[in-house]
Amino acid sequence: MPYAILAIASFIAGGLTFGGLTQLTNRVLLIGLVGGAAYYVLKVNK
Repeated sequence: MPYAILAIASFIAGGLTFGGLTQLTNRVLLIGLVGGAAYYVLKVNK
């Protein structure tokens, strides 16, 4: 399993455990997750 996916998963898990700024955090995590997934797919498909 790629380390990027592990890092994103652990980052999301860490963000979910903390309560403050949930809307902003979730938005940032969603953007990061979508961007990371898109970058990974584009990188693999080349």
